[in-house]
Amino acid sequence: MKTKLMLGQAILFLTVVTFFSVILVQEKGGILFYPYIEKKITSYYEEHYSSLTGIKKGKLEYNKKEKSYFITYSNSKRKELNFQITYKKKKIKSNYKKSYQEGESLLSMQKQEIEKKVQTIFEDTDFSLQEVSFYPLNKYVKQEQDIIIKEKDLKASGLYTLSIDKKTNDFLKTDADLLLLSSLLEQEKIVPEKISLTLKTKEESRTITLGKGEDNIWKIVYSAKS
Repeated sequence: MKTKLMLGQAILFLTVVTFFSVILVQEKGGILFYPYIEKKITSYYEEHYSSLTGIKKGKLEYNKKEKSYFITYSNSKRKELNFQITYKKKKIKSNYKKSYQEGESLLSMQKQEIEKKVQTIFEDTDFSLQEVSFYPLNKYVKQEQDIIIKEKDLKASGLYTLSIDKKTNDFLKTDADLLLLSSLLEQEKIVPEKISLTLKTKEESRTITLGKGEDNIWKIVYSAKS
């Protein structure tokens, strides 16, 4: 009887220990396997990206939602320009091309900053911002890439395009609209590469591409009905 009691207590003890061990492993994201996983990710980086310079390696982290492990590698000049190498179920993948080569995260942040400024100056006007768009980072020349990476504010860089809508009652007032638009953008020193402006009446719309003239007035370089 005593032996059975001791055996029962031992089984209960082992069950409790196992239960809490499982919880601990889950909560810590399998922390016991960190050295092994970090070695795998590091080897993957060295195999595929060892030629990169100016890169800072982050610490191994666990994504609880995705149940995956990852290390973030960042540009030493701009932490927002980064990519991750992820380990999940013995498979390794990287978002290097989209996130680092094309600069998705960095350019997304820059878009948001410009959007805020443009939307502010368009308040109480008939202009509305539709989109701020950059090319992928690797489509710019080296000098332009350096500007995008180093500069915190790109509103006057001339490296992006604005897509804008404008309500109008008369297409003959286009020149006046362009003067007003030029004035609004000049207030905040907002200088895109070009502007796609869609003028809309109740009956039709007309999209015009604008380029900046030497007099700092945005002028029509292409016009099309839609």
